[in-house]
Amino acid sequence: MSRTRLSKVLVFGATGAQGGPVVRQLLARGVEVRAVTRDPRKLDSLFGGGVERATADLGDLAALRTAFRGVDTAFFHLPIPRDLVAVPVHLANVLEAAGQAELSRLVFTTSGISTEQMPSNGFVQASRAAAAAVLASGIPAVVLRPTIYLENLLAPHLVAEMSESGVLRYPPVNPKRRLSWTALEDQAALAIAAMTADGIVGRAIDIASPEALTGNELAARLSVYLGREVRFAPQTPLRFGEEFGRAYDNLALGRGIAELYEAIDQLPPDGAVIAPDPILTALASELTPVSQWIAKQRWVSVVA
Repeated sequence: MSRTRLSKVLVFGATGAQGGPVVRQLLARGVEVRAVTRDPRKLDSLFGGGVERATADLGDLAALRTAFRGVDTAFFHLPIPRDLVAVPVHLANVLEAAGQAELSRLVFTTSGISTEQMPSNGFVQASRAAAAAVLASGIPAVVLRPTIYLENLLAPHLVAEMSESGVLRYPPVNPKRRLSWTALEDQAALAIAAMTADGIVGRAIDIASPEALTGNELAARLSVYLGREVRFAPQTPLRFGEEFGRAYDNLALGRGIAELYEAIDQLPPDGAVIAPDPILTALASELTPVSQWIAKQRWVSVVA
């Protein structure tokens, strides 16, 4: 079911939401990690001296070549872009450096839902183009396509609104839309499984945590742990995108995010419900159902 043991893994975004869980889980397995970061102090505070540092900007091909030197596997995702024009350049740099390193496996996440059924728009096209570039690079690669991240629910303004007003406005989709969600720890477990699994190179695989829910069902589960009734009253995708764009000072990115959620609501009734991949789930540790993930969070401390 899997190839030889991992030797040294290069993890991009090691201090961030996606890379951090990958680093933690690799270290727990005794795997050597080289972490790419622009914040060495944060890296040290999170992992102490347990990881090797690599400082590399995605626009610096020479630094990327150095970061990839001597590793056999890598985990990569594109960060939220400040400059949309730079994204394909950054991806091309990473793929060139990875190709020269002769990796055994590259695992790339699209950072958002882009199933085959998704209607085409700017956001979905960009995600598909990135995935296609990775798979066409000649590197033994696997693309993971997560759904919506559960950790988005921990945004302080969302938790405050649920706690104070009993209203959940996210995600901006029809209340009857059933969705699979993805916990970042589950994504990390599946990414590590993808680093060694046989029979999946060259594939783009949809991933999610167990338990697809409607917005109303999600609000009911959140009510239990927030100590008050929560009702689901979603924003429109357009309004959500505008707020997102202002938060990141990037209105074009906000429009792309709005398009993503508009596309989700154009899917067939179960088009955002993801079936588990049998190869990856056989190798990954037990995944966390949404209800269990909700129960594990410290909701009060988020807004304290």
